[in-house]
Amino acid sequence: MIITSDKGCVGKQRDFLIDDHPEWTNADQFPGTIITFTGDWPSVVEQIRFGLRIRQAMASAFSPATASIAPVPSPAASPEPAAVPASRFRAGMWIANEHSLGRVRYVHPEGTLDIVLFERDGRQIGRVSPAMGGPRGFEPCASPEGWAEIARPAFPTTKFAFLHDLAPSASVTR
Repeated sequence: MIITSDKGCVGKQRDFLIDDHPEWTNADQFPGTIITFTGDWPSVVEQIRFGLRIRQAMASAFSPATASIAPVPSPAASPEPAAVPASRFRAGMWIANEHSLGRVRYVHPEGTLDIVLFERDGRQIGRVSPAMGGPRGFEPCASPEGWAEIARPAFPTTKFAFLHDLAPSASVTR
């Protein structure tokens, strides 16, 4: 995988560019196949498989030496992907870490989270990482590390009011 701001300067004719905005950042100069990402990974995988099957068919039609290339498996023949552990998060859940509070918008199959971040007064913050052409209303594909479920905050909150739900309750003796 290559992440770059100039998509036309990377890749070869055999490569695939998967991009949600291929009209940006010189992607029209990309020498390989461009696939527009719409949020549907199974569709992207099928497009790649289709492209590889076409290349294989063309290679075997024009060169007997390439006829021994292993076939690209069809979706029905593909092995099942490795099981992804179930996430402790779910869409709609309120979560917090030591600096922020938010609401889970989406849990990706690999476990990353799309999180809608909020100010203490209840206003939606939007994205805090550089958007670079991506969504602006939420933080996409955030690591679940450090986040914990909390009760729905009573807005406006004090600076750290939501943190009391992060730690398990323990009795303190002095």
